[in-house]
Amino acid sequence: EIESLFPAILADICTLLDADHGAIARYEAREQSWLHMAEYRASDAAPTCLGLRIPDAENPVSASLKQGDVICIDDSKTLADNLHRQLAKQFPGAWLMVPLQINQRTWGSLTLRKVRPNWVPEAVGLSSRIADQLAIAIHQSELFHAAQAELQKRQATEQALRDQQSFFTSLYEQVTLGIAFCQSDGQIVQANAKY
Repeated sequence: EIESLFPAILADICTLLDADHGAIARYEAREQSWLHMAEYRASDAAPTCLGLRIPDAENPVSASLKQGDVICIDDSKTLADNLHRQLAKQFPGAWLMVPLQINQRTWGSLTLRKVRPNWVPEAVGLSSRIADQLAIAIHQSELFHAAQAELQKRQATEQALRDQQSFFTSLYEQVTLGIAFCQSDGQIVQANAKY
């Protein structure tokens, strides 16, 4: 499960980019929200975003992420919309949000935060490349799980067919009546012992 690796991945990314907090949120289209499913906090005293659900409606940041835009906010206090002003109170500092896209579909986002303001352009570029690689890993994991589910379904179907064949073979051989299978011209193809 790649999700179990997210905290370690986030710790490495935050260390590399000198971030105090990192999170991975999955975009859930049915609920029209972003669910924070993994995080890294440099300090246990920092607030957690784990389980935080951010609505999609009237959310300009969400709209930009779904278009594939990287969002770099050097000071979260400058955010104008009400939703993000509230989030900035809980998570102050500089934010860097990078979409995780799979086959032109927004899977979610990688969000980095640091207390010290300003993200240098190199960090923004590197975070985009990291997010691309993370999206590939997520996609590979999804493909693997789909293949595993298909394999299990196929194996169950094959076992059901074997069980059914065994039942009918047993019935055919043990029945007290004679049974014969014939071609359309009347030629007997197969017959049981009672025939």
